[in-house]
Order: sequence, then C-alpha cells, then structure tokens
Amino acid sequence: MGEEAAANVLFLVVNSLAKNGHNKIQLDTISRRLSNNFMQVSATVEELSASAVNITSQQEELNSEITQVGKGFSVVAKEIKKLAENSKETAKTISELTTKIQGSVNGTIKILK
Repeated sequence: MGEEAAANVLFLVVNSLAKNGHNKIQLDTISRRLSNNFMQVSATVEELSASAVNITSQQEELNSEITQVGKGFSVVAKEIKKLAENSKETAKTISELTTKIQGSVNGTIKILK
C-alpha cells in the first residue's frame, strides 16, 4: 500500500470515527430528549390517573346523593298518590251525598207542591 493509499485509509478511518463520535453525541442527545419526554408523559399519565380516581370518587358521591334525592322523591310521590286516592274517595263520597241531598230536595219539592 502506498503512502497515498494509506493516507486515504487513515483519512477514512479518522473521518468515520469523527462521524461515529458525532452520531454518538447525536444519539446521546436524542436519547436524553426521549427520556425527558417519556418522564413528562409518565407524569401526565400519573396526573390523569389521579384525576380519574378523583372523578370516580366524585361520581360515586353524586350517585349516592342522587339515590338519596331519588328516594326522597319516591317518598313524596307515594304520599301524593295516597292523597290523590283519598281525594278520589272523598270526591266520590261527596258526589253520593250530593245525589242523596238532591233526591231529598226533589222529594220535598214534590210534597210541597
């Protein structure tokens, strides 16, 4: 191998090492950036998980409150239904008494004529 060929090989080796060194620096930089991004994503996932747990807890509390309110409405609805049934019976009784009174009044009018 001549001096020129050896110089070319040496140049290629040095150039390759320089490129590899540069690539290594680039890979380190990219690796660090990826690691930082991964840590940020992991932190965001943890925050989202905590938020999900909090939301689930709040939803359970609201469901419990809604259930209690629903039970309250149910009790009120039953009472209203009872009142409506009693009112219906009372209206029927009043109607029957009114019919009897009208019959008595009509009978009295016939007697007085």
